[in-house]
Amino acid sequence: MAGRYQGPGGGELDWLVILGDARSDASISLLQTSGPYDYVWQDPFSPKKNPNMWAAEWFSVLGLVVACNGCLMTYSVARKVRDALEISGWQVEKIPTTSHKKNWLRAFRLARAGDPT
Repeated sequence: MAGRYQGPGGGELDWLVILGDARSDASISLLQTSGPYDYVWQDPFSPKKNPNMWAAEWFSVLGLVVACNGCLMTYSVARKVRDALEISGWQVEKIPTTSHKKNWLRAFRLARAGDPT
């Protein structure tokens, strides 16, 4: 499911929402042909309920389709999630929120060989 969103600053954003298993071959193919992405919102339930979507292997796949310095945001700040992101080539930081959660997690994909300069 794709759509266009008018951002609060006036800019337009294109959204791609994958319903179902994002790790399937069809979804991975869609991610690859539609990317690179500048922004990912990671929201696949909790790491306890859906551990595969919070594993280093998944974050490595996302790293292949996210632009250099692209941002990943998520509500989970669990140590396991932070470690999996860092192992997969993401720079991670907790950021304060105004929601019921004290912090969220923001990660940036680090540059790697083959990235355009």
